[in-house]
Amino acid sequence: MRPCLRLNSSTHLRSVCVLIFCLSVFGLMSTSAVTAKAAEARGQLISPNSILANALTGKVYAVDSENGIVTVITASTGSTTQMKVGNDPVAIAINDMTDTVYVTNNGSGTVSVIDGATNSVKATVEVGARPYSIAVNPKTNEVYVSNTFSDQITIIDGATNNTTKVKAGSADEIAVDTKRNKIYLMGFEGSTLSVLDGATNALTHISTGGHVWSIAVDEVHGNVYVTHVGNDTLQVINIASGISTYIKTGVLPCVVMLNPTTEKLYVLNYGSDSVTVINARTNAVVASVKVGVRPQALAVDSKADKIYVANTHGNTVTVIDGKSNTAVGKMDGGLHPYALAVDSATGKVYAKDFGDPDAKDTSSRLSVDLKPAK
Repeated sequence: MRPCLRLNSSTHLRSVCVLIFCLSVFGLMSTSAVTAKAAEARGQLISPNSILANALTGKVYAVDSENGIVTVITASTGSTTQMKVGNDPVAIAINDMTDTVYVTNNGSGTVSVIDGATNSVKATVEVGARPYSIAVNPKTNEVYVSNTFSDQITIIDGATNNTTKVKAGSADEIAVDTKRNKIYLMGFEGSTLSVLDGATNALTHISTGGHVWSIAVDEVHGNVYVTHVGNDTLQVINIASGISTYIKTGVLPCVVMLNPTTEKLYVLNYGSDSVTVINARTNAVVASVKVGVRPQALAVDSKADKIYVANTHGNTVTVIDGKSNTAVGKMDGGLHPYALAVDSATGKVYAKDFGDPDAKDTSSRLSVDLKPAK
């Protein structure tokens, strides 16, 4: 899952301001909202991976950037544990094969390595200034970290925590194809998708054009999906042939996710308050589902065939039934939810939200086991 607005004081600021300008021009944001977002843009980074679930252990991990903390929730019991990490933790990645959790600490220039069995930090790895996105290849036990203000990717050897630097260009999103050992690096302002060979660290490029916003990989069908907010399309790149197909979506498609069990793609459209449902085998659009106000994040429960949508301006989470492709309910999502996680074993849904910017207790920005909206 990926948010439609990523806010910070770094290189992403220009992208955010451009998007905010577009939203205001097209009437999708009020002038006061534009001012508020611009103020937020001077603050901390946010990431859709600020909350993540480990399906094998039934634990959910969430960052508290203001306090430098990671909260661990055991979904089956509801019990919580907190541990101190670095400054301004932003994003989480999980290697479920080793039960190891990795956290990028944007303010410390480090990655915290957490032992999932003991809920303790077992190592801190220096990765350079302002680490942001992070992804894991569990088959090779390698971790990939992008750095804001840098054209380098840091690769962490999960066995030794040794690092390797690769000059791969700016990467705002990272997606891993474990089957082919390829790592896809996408920059919001770039015109190509960088492809890193996990075995050799050799780099190739795929043309995408500008205004890309989200990426997903379908390892079974051998496709890479990239959303384009500039022309409201989803680019389908066949890995073997390199041929691209374009599918029309709703307005400002900012998140794409795949349910590998049902072979359906879900594209979240921030500007039209909808989700486009696509058959991944045929690339045919099968439905457009209306959701709440300014949807920003997705979570897919493959086991229950449920899709959850965080409606940032609506303070709700829409529940979509994957079988009927219809919205079947809403949950309370906290104050402006921007990231979601779901534990498939229990069906519990969790959200990170912006909360009250004046609140001193930032723990309120984590909503646990969401309940139906009244």
